[in-house]
Amino acid sequence: MNSRVLLGAACLTFASCALKHPPFGADIMPESARAQIPGHWAGPHRSGAVVPNWILTFHDPELTALVADAVERNPDLKAAAARVEASRAAVRIAASSLYPRIAMKGLGERQGQ
Repeated sequence: MNSRVLLGAACLTFASCALKHPPFGADIMPESARAQIPGHWAGPHRSGAVVPNWILTFHDPELTALVADAVERNPDLKAAAARVEASRAAVRIAASSLYPRIAMKGLGERQGQ
């Protein structure tokens, strides 16, 4: 009797949980992200790498100092750089199994009578 009541309570508990599908695609984007951007706002896309020290192109020493200070004192950037280095090391370790291995063993034996 007691186990039937417990089983019935468990069934009611699990049946009362409604499973919803998680939001997907446009459902999770805010309205501002769905806005259409006018075509005349677009600029030409330039391919290629970002120029090192691109901040210097503004010719503003105060801006350059602020950016340098922000980069130097930002622990998130340092942590991100450390994670990138750790990921590179992990890739090298994982890729090392793809290369051939060379192993040598030296065995000696002595027999005496």
